[in-house]
Amino acid sequence: MDTKKMRACAPLLPPPGDEVVCECLGEIERLEAEFAAWKQKTYCAYCGKEYAIDTDASLVAEHIATCEKHPMRKVEELLVAERAKTAAWKAWLEELRLHSEGVITSALGEKPVHAKAWQVVGYYNPWPSLEEEKAEAVENSVDNKE
Repeated sequence: MDTKKMRACAPLLPPPGDEVVCECLGEIERLEAEFAAWKQKTYCAYCGKEYAIDTDASLVAEHIATCEKHPMRKVEELLVAERAKTAAWKAWLEELRLHSEGVITSALGEKPVHAKAWQVVGYYNPWPSLEEEKAEAVENSVDNKE
């Protein structure tokens, strides 16, 4: 919009038309300048900080990585929590795998190497210790003599 020509023709209007037109043209020029400034920068919708527009968006990306109000902070917190849960589940599944291998080995009549680990962790140990085996042998021998 060519406001210069309109401004030059404003005095041809009867009063107060020239003043109103000049006032409106001033507002148009102000808004055009503001719009031009907006095309040169962008802002964070979460914290309002303004940044110059760059071609590779590196300034905005850098801000997103550090903005405390950005929703990605919540996502990152959830990710950390879920990773911790996943690690706990993996550990539990590994214990379950070791236990199931031990049960299968026990069913075959062999005592697995990791049988003592179940006592340390505090789980049920299906393989008796040497002392328990001796005590059971003594009980069986006493029962058989009677």
